Amino acid sequence: MLDHKNSHEHDHHNNHKVIDEIRHAINHIQDVCDVTEVRVRWLGHRLHAEVNLTVNPELSIDQGHEIAKNVRHQLLHHLQLIKGYE
Repeated sequence: MLDHKNSHEHDHHNNHKVIDEIRHAINHIQDVCDVTEVRVRWLGHRLHAEVNLTVNPELSIDQGHEIAKNVRHQLLHHLQLIKGYE
């Protein structure tokens, strides 16, 4: 059995690994200029990720929304930990 401190440190380490993986995946998506923030937390057995990113300010709202949809699709498709959680 893990004590609370070791369990928390293990979760913290895993969260950083997931955040790095998310950032890496997003940085390879066309039209994403920067990933400004990534937050992850477990909700039961599901990983919930919130991502803030920047795109070219010259793009329309619709174009920005399409990029966000592409980011979500790529994360669900490529990241093992969140695969299948829609």
